[in-house]
Amino acid sequence: PSEALEVIGNVSASGNFIGPTTSTGSFGTLIASENVGIGTDSTSGSAILQIKQANDGGTTSVHIDNTAANGSSDEFVSLEFKHAGGQPGGKIVSDRTGVYNTPGQTQAAMHFYSTNDAVDNLAMTITKEKKVGIGTDAPVSTTHIYESTTAADSSVGLTIEQAGIGDAILQFLETGTQRWVMGL
Repeated sequence: PSEALEVIGNVSASGNFIGPTTSTGSFGTLIASENVGIGTDSTSGSAILQIKQANDGGTTSVHIDNTAANGSSDEFVSLEFKHAGGQPGGKIVSDRTGVYNTPGQTQAAMHFYSTNDAVDNLAMTITKEKKVGIGTDAPVSTTHIYESTTAADSSVGLTIEQAGIGDAILQFLETGTQRWVMGL
C-alpha cells in the first residue's frame, strides 16, 4: 500500500472519521448513518451536514463541480431539495450558457425553482447579463416579470406594499436629470 492504511472496497465502521486539519486527500464516497462534519470534530448538532472553517477576511465556500469536458453548452450543476418519499421541494440550477474552452470564457445563468403538485417549476432566472426573469428563463430587460393567467385580481402583477406610515411608491429615475414618482 502507498498509505498507512489502504482499503479497496467498502468499510463499515462506527464512531468518527478524523483526519489531520491539513488533509487534502479525498474520502471518495462516504456513506454515513449519522451526521457528517467537515472542519469540525462535532457532529452532534441538528444539521445532517455541518461544514466549518475559520476564514477571517476570506470566504468559506462549498464547490459543486461538473467536470464535463469543455466545448459544449449542455452541462448543469444543481442543488436539489427533497421532502418525504423523495418528493421535489425546489432546486437551484446553474447552467452553461455558452460554449467555452478556457476558464476565462465561462458564462452561466442561475435558475431558481419552486414546487407545486410535486413538480419543480421555474420561479426566477438570473442571466449572465444580470437580467432577472420572474416566471421566465429569457428576460428581455433588467427585470422581466412573465405571467400566463386569466386572473385579473390582486393575485397577479406587481405589488408594492408599505406597512409603515409612508407612501407605497414606484420611482423611475433618469440619472442626474429627472425622477418620476407615482404612489399612494
